[in-house]
Amino acid sequence: MSECVTRLGEEDIKQASYLLAEAFVDSPIYYAIFQGEKEWRMKAMATFFQINLRVMQDRGDVCRLWKSKETGEAETFFMLVPPGIRLSVPTLMYLILILLLPRFGFFFVYRLLCVVFTCEGDEDK
Repeated sequence: MSECVTRLGEEDIKQASYLLAEAFVDSPIYYAIFQGEKEWRMKAMATFFQINLRVMQDRGDVCRLWKSKETGEAETFFMLVPPGIRLSVPTLMYLILILLLPRFGFFFVYRLLCVVFTCEGDEDK
């Protein structure tokens, strides 16, 4: 049996981020961004997803986490971001310069932005 959490607390965000990292650690697109050994990618992706979940949760009721009633462990997570949700330039600058660049370095941010801009270009077609 599971229960659904819609407003994620700090522990929920941590559990959801590890669930996401496990799901996407071998994904080609995330491998292109998070280059390195699998163990490092798992840790880095979990940190990245924690940042992402905190930012997106502030954009509205978009997160859902199902936790086991018996163990309290995360079982399923998804995030529905409505069309048109965009981060402001100041928010993007804060994310890049303050949160991502010091943790992951220039080349990580460069690879991330290349993927983001490529995907956004595909949405416009």
